[in-house]
Amino acid sequence: MSGSPCESLHVVLPVYDEEASIERVCAEWLPVLRGSGAEVRLRAINDGSRDRSRELLCRIAERNPEVEVTDQANRGHGASCVAGYRAAIASGADWILQIDSDGQCDPGHFPALWAARHEHRVFGLAGADPGAHLVPAARRLLAAVHLAHTLAPGGDEIGRAH
Repeated sequence: MSGSPCESLHVVLPVYDEEASIERVCAEWLPVLRGSGAEVRLRAINDGSRDRSRELLCRIAERNPEVEVTDQANRGHGASCVAGYRAAIASGADWILQIDSDGQCDPGHFPALWAARHEHRVFGLAGADPGAHLVPAARRLLAAVHLAHTLAPGGDEIGRAH
């Protein structure tokens, strides 16, 4: 699962009220990401959490220099993801991966995904949600169009608070 030392992988982790899972998720993902051989940056976007998520993220970041915590007022999951994507792009990330902060994404699938990264321009990692495949194609298409628009220079951010 090695990567070129010059490749950078930025992982977007939107967080909202995940004190029950955030330490476990980071403990599971960080060793796997480090094993990629890439320069890793885990971008935790705290979306106005009302619980101890921010406190726990700051502790994790103190012990793990590749973790960066960004706080924002609650604007919703989509806006948190876009903020993370934009920060990663602005800092020159070669690769961007988004994972969930509630443990839905299994880090055990990442090595195969990382190994195939040069075969596809855009690639994804499905979560553990058994109903994820039931998302209508039209919604997936709209999400892709929205993402392309919001990441374009001057694009608008559209988000809904929790």
